Amino acid sequence: MTRRGVRRRRRGALLLAGAATTLALAAPAIAGDGTFAPVPGGGGEIAVGPGPYAPVVADLDGDGHQDLAVANGLNDTVSVTMGDGSGELASPSTVPTGSAPYPLAVGDLNEDGHQDLVSGDIGADTVSVLLGDGTGSFGTAMTHAVGDIPISVALADLDGDRHQDLLTADYGAGTVTVRRGTGLGGFATGSTWATGSGPFAIVVGDFNADEVLDAATADAFGDTVSVLIGDGTGGFAAPVSTGVGLEPRALALADLDGDGDQTWSAPTMARTRSRCSGATGTAASPS
Repeated sequence: MTRRGVRRRRRGALLLAGAATTLALAAPAIAGDGTFAPVPGGGGEIAVGPGPYAPVVADLDGDGHQDLAVANGLNDTVSVTMGDGSGELASPSTVPTGSAPYPLAVGDLNEDGHQDLVSGDIGADTVSVLLGDGTGSFGTAMTHAVGDIPISVALADLDGDRHQDLLTADYGAGTVTVRRGTGLGGFATGSTWATGSGPFAIVVGDFNADEVLDAATADAFGDTVSVLIGDGTGGFAAPVSTGVGLEPRALALADLDGDGDQTWSAPTMARTRSRCSGATGTAASPS
């Protein structure tokens, strides 16, 4: 499978990204019944770059309205478009990244109160850091090496120093790469931990209720979910893997049964969904 060939369509609640050059937008229906309707005013689609993937929503210009950024995997850019609070989006601007950006994450990496972006560049085995200026504009990309084919990225404070650290699921290497944040917009040298085969998605949460963040990956080649228990310093224990359905490619976290424990849910290519939860870090049998 080629680096650009790992592109897949991901359907979000409000945004549909595919291999075209537009994003489809929808708004909640008035009935509040979980359905969606086209955005009023004919704003049902917005033009972005080719191969859009992994849209993220955040207030990028500090006006209190949600804005949109999306990685354009076929022309090595991120499109950024400002929201007006009514569901309408302005014409996008583009910011160059590394080769074949696929996933995106958003957070304040240099602690200036403005949201920044990180793209996983699967064509270069890097991440690109785009520092925001608070107006919706971003600086020149700063790249950092990670593992082979960083298909998913996450930001979290893994070591309790109040700086955002970087995690990537390295699809080609079967690893998670962690680079600790400096608080200045950059990252320290990376370390890697093994996962199951072909980690395609990564999430962060406290799985064993010790107030230390852990990580989990959906392992597309291994048909497993791997849980890595954090040690509070940015490191992890050996993975504990749980078998799920065919080719899990996404993970979601929530307390689904109200017991205070994090539950992960992994949809699979077999059109099934596996769920596991537990407060020990060892998942119960999936359902």
